[in-house]
Amino acid sequence: MGICNVTPDSFSDGGLAFDEKDARARVDTLLREGADIVDIGGESTRPGAAPVSAKVQLDRVRSVVRYAVEKADAAGACVTIDTASPEVARACLGEGACAVNDVSCLREDALADEICRAGAALILMHARGTQAEMPGFSDYRGTYDDVVKDVVSEWRAAAERAMRRGVPHSALLMDPGLGFAKKATQSAELLRRLSDVVRAVEVPVVIGASRKSFLNHVTVVVDPDAGPEARIGASIGAAIHAAAHGASIVRVHDVRATRQALEIVRQLDA
Repeated sequence: MGICNVTPDSFSDGGLAFDEKDARARVDTLLREGADIVDIGGESTRPGAAPVSAKVQLDRVRSVVRYAVEKADAAGACVTIDTASPEVARACLGEGACAVNDVSCLREDALADEICRAGAALILMHARGTQAEMPGFSDYRGTYDDVVKDVVSEWRAAAERAMRRGVPHSALLMDPGLGFAKKATQSAELLRRLSDVVRAVEVPVVIGASRKSFLNHVTVVVDPDAGPEARIGASIGAAIHAAAHGASIVRVHDVRATRQALEIVRQLDA
């Protein structure tokens, strides 16, 4: 899954695809580099980001989604919309997106109604609270008794709400939400014990570790003060680990490099 942020303020690439021409070029690049899924969002989900209205999100992404669907269909890929807004979901699913990537852990039950109505899939990410409330640099001050068990339990509660609204179990995917309401050590623990997460949720699991700040704290090799673009090596390592431990999808900024790494590992392990 390749990331296309049509935003001015995303944590790693904010502004690079904000103009529609640049967003279309980003879609073309992701598909050319081998993305199976193009994930388009019009609202930053970085820590501390202010909420963006449905109207503004749609002004940013609707034509980009339409363009991406056409290009993805020709390439044998698909498009997802990264939003927690039922209104944005409805419009983008109507343009041909196949799924909604919801980082809010179903803050609005009405989002599930739109998924059900469109016969789409729902990538449901574990989170606690909104981005505006979330501290940066993995400096979360909440607690978990056991981060894997607690994340799975809280995710299941949201999944059950979605299913009560009519979303079939077969349409659900799970994202443990690395970096969202988690300390760096908690995100690393989720990634380390990913096999346990996969077994527990019994749906495809999506991992989004790409360029996130928790990676700075996983190894002493990485400069603790390094910015997002200095975390590509750690991001690729996380993607390889995730794929080896049961993740069905890795959500990444660097499609070509990640795909190369995954392919060489598959070839050497064959």
